[in-house]
Amino acid sequence: MPAREMKQHNKERHNKEKAVREVTAVERTAMVKHLARLRAKPSIRFKVSKDGDPQIELDHRDKPVGEALIMNVFASADGDFVNGIVSQLANASGRGREIEEHGLNFMLSVIKGIEPRDQLEAMLAAQMAAVHMASMTFAAASPMWKIFPSRTARNALSISSPARLRCRWRH
Repeated sequence: MPAREMKQHNKERHNKEKAVREVTAVERTAMVKHLARLRAKPSIRFKVSKDGDPQIELDHRDKPVGEALIMNVFASADGDFVNGIVSQLANASGRGREIEEHGLNFMLSVIKGIEPRDQLEAMLAAQMAAVHMASMTFAAASPMWKIFPSRTARNALSISSPARLRCRWRH
């Protein structure tokens, strides 16, 4: 390789190496915290099968562990309670008989983040998640006032979640 080409090649290699930037201390701290949260709260999701009647299944490689994780999310050891609330969340996530997997898992994530301590708090967290989904759906509609012409109805949506939070703090 002639000297001129060698110099150009070395310059290009140096620029490529320089393009890899160093992670800042703030970014490194954010990554460490993110990884710690992932380890502290193992992921649990639902999978919705679309064959015939929609079926909800846990999306976890180990079924007993997945069941324990989902029971923990809802702060309950009662299978009937968990099945009932999951069914209600599924109804709130979709339209008609269709269950929206993304919406169902979002509501599950909201409840998981609230960390209910008992079944009552799990129900309040589920209501907060469902009301949030409904509020965002209605807020996306154009214009919102056609959907809720009544000021009372609009206020009911906006007050519901903060009022529920106050109840949780008193409990």
